[in-house]
Formats: sequence, structure tokens, C-alpha cells
Amino acid sequence: MDVLKASLEMCILFPAAVLCYLPMEREITVDKRKLAIILSIVFFVNAWASGFLLARWQLPSNFILLPEVIVFFLIYKRTVDVGLCKKFFVYLSTGTIVSSVTAVVNVIDIALYPEKARELWFEPFSTALQIIICFLIAIVIWKLARKKMDWMMEYEEDPKMWGFACMAPLACLLINIYLVPLDPDVLMWGRMKQIYVILSIALMSVVIAFYCLFYKILYAAYEKSRLEEKNHYLTLQSAQYHILQERMEETRRARHDLRHNILMVDQLIAKEAWEELKQFQKKRRDTIEREAPHFCDILEIDSLLSYYWEQAVNAGISFKAEIKLWKSFPAEIIDLCIALSNLLENALEACARNKEPGYIEVKLKQQGKTVFFLVENSFDGKVKKKNSLFLSLKRENSPGMGLQSVEKTAKMLGGDMQIYNDEAKFRVFVTFKITSK
Repeated sequence: MDVLKASLEMCILFPAAVLCYLPMEREITVDKRKLAIILSIVFFVNAWASGFLLARWQLPSNFILLPEVIVFFLIYKRTVDVGLCKKFFVYLSTGTIVSSVTAVVNVIDIALYPEKARELWFEPFSTALQIIICFLIAIVIWKLARKKMDWMMEYEEDPKMWGFACMAPLACLLINIYLVPLDPDVLMWGRMKQIYVILSIALMSVVIAFYCLFYKILYAAYEKSRLEEKNHYLTLQSAQYHILQERMEETRRARHDLRHNILMVDQLIAKEAWEELKQFQKKRRDTIEREAPHFCDILEIDSLLSYYWEQAVNAGISFKAEIKLWKSFPAEIIDLCIALSNLLENALEACARNKEPGYIEVKLKQQGKTVFFLVENSFDGKVKKKNSLFLSLKRENSPGMGLQSVEKTAKMLGGDMQIYNDEAKFRVFVTFKITSK
């Protein structure tokens, strides 16, 4: 019977693993089905083997469970592709949930079996109740908060922010551990059982409230960044509009001066002043401003590309664009323009840092409801990376905001972003889905 009790207590790893991997569903780096099968087999064998050892030596389950939690974290760390602080956040949150449930079940076990309060392990019914409650919490989280968790995992990359977020579950976990009575008889005094349960639930409620607040803070920051990006895009559109106005005015002046230029050319031809004619023509060519090429029939994209073409040419950077988009483009045009603007801004900065003559190439293509676009530019070969995350060269140990924004936009629209680079070339390939207007 002792082996059964101890083994059942070790089965708490099953719901704990579910709670750990649930928010990381999209970030798991191995086949999910194989991972589930392998972990299930390992946990099952471990439960019975550990139960036998605990019963044989009459040790509490934490004697083996705590080292196994550390080993499981190392497995978890290798099978999930996110920052370390995110992994700690989810892991500590799982520990908080399990510890709070364990505290409540501890009181239930003592209330149902007071004569066995001093035994090392819960009764089978209490352990089963503990596991069932943890699985029910996982189901509730899956149903109510899955999208929000996915969004939080994908959006925020700042390790300092996630390090701060780890404080709440860590504090709750430590308090839960501290509140575990050394003498089980303490819970039999007066209303100690009720107080203990209320404290455990209150701690969990505080942590849940913190999670909600943390989500609100992240979402507010996201909305602010999106608004700033749209304002930047509108600024670019405004600048392009002013450029078009200036060109229209120059065209009007050019038409006014055309008659005088023709008369001057006729006079020089009549005098056979060929050298003067060449000088006059050269002077006229030098005064004619460059005209941006027509990139596509979609006004928003054409204006955006024209603006960056102007910036690139003024900086001595070669700029080429190949656009194959439908004339009737859907509502995601703003998202595409913001993503493209971020990539072109980065490309201009990278070319400016390069001592060699730079170039920028843009390719946009639409197939059905999928848009593909590639931005390639020359650069000096210097990159800063942490794991798979590209860091900004302007801010110390901070993720590149432009690339981060593009990746979030792509994932939000059901697509993805891939980055390829070598010593002289930086390429960003983006896909996302579009809908009809």
C-alpha cells in the first residue's frame, strides 16, 4: 500500500508537464506526439520506481521529487525554443499552481483521514483529487486563456520584463512552501484548516490578478508600438505627398520654361555654336531632378517604395524593387506597409554603416491569399544574436525592435519570418495570409 501511495504522489509530474507545455505549444522544437509518448513512459516508470524506493526507505516524496523537477526543467529547456526567462516564468507558475492545489488537498486529506495525518504520503483518494484538480486547471487555462498566453509568449521578448514577471509566482511558491506546517496536528487546532486554505487560495488569486495586470501592460505596450508604427507610416506618406507636390510644381515651372529653352536651342543651332549647345544641354540635364520610378499600381506601396528610393539614392545606395501584387489589395495593406517600412529602415541603416557601396533589393509577390516579400541588403557583416534572437546594434542587449515587430505582424496574420545572412548580405523573407476586403 505504501508503494501505491508514494507512486501516486510522483504522478503529479503528469499534470505539471501539461501545465508547463501548454503555453509553449507553438514553441516546442520536437514532435509533440513523440514528446508526449516519451514523457508519459518516463513518468510512469519513474513513478513506480520512485514509489518503491520511497516506500522501501520511508522517505517523503519531496526527497526524490525535487531533484526530478530540476531534471525535468533541463528536458523542458531543450525542447522549447524561447528565452530562458520565459521558461522560468512558466515553470514557476506551474509550481505555484501545483503547490496551491497541494496545500488545499493537504487540508482535505487531514480532514478525511485525521488518524493518518502523520503519514508521509497522501491517501490515494487525496492524491487522485490533487491530480484531477491540476488537470482541470489545465483545461480551464486551455479554454479561457490559450490565445492570450500564445500572444504573450510571441510578443514580448525583453528578458528584463519576463524576469520581473517571475517575481510573483516565485514569491507565491516560496510562501506556499513556508506555510506548510512542520507538525500536521497544527491544522487540527481551531480554524487553522480554514485559514490555511484561505491563505493558499488568496495567494493564488493574487498571482492570477498579477498575470492579468501583466497581460494588460504588455497589450498596452503593444498597442502603443503599433500606433507609433502607423504614425511613422503616415509620416512617410505625408513626406511622399509633399515630394509629389514639389514635383508637380517643378513640372509646371518646367513647362513654363520649355518655350524659352527651345528658343535658346534654336539660336545656338542657327549660329552653329555646338560647344555652347553641349554646355547648355549638360547644364539643363544637371538641373533636372531625378524622378522616382513607378513601382506598382497600389498607391500606398508605391508611395512607400518611392520614399525609400529617394532616401537610398540620396545616400548613394542602389535600390531595386520587383512588385507582383494584385491591383485590388485587401485590408492588410497597412500591416504590409508597416512591416516593409521597418525592414527598409533597417536596410538603409545597415547600408549606411557599410563602407562599401550598398544596395537594397525588394521583391513582393502575391499567390492567392498569401503574400511573400523579400528584402535583401548589403551590410558590414556585424550582427548581435542571443539564442535565435537578433539584438539591436543601437541598444545594449535589447532585441531589434524592427525585426521583432515584423515577426509579430507576420505571426499575427498566420505567416512567418525567416532571416538569412552571411558576411556581406542580409536577407529577410516574410510571408503572411490576407483576406478579402
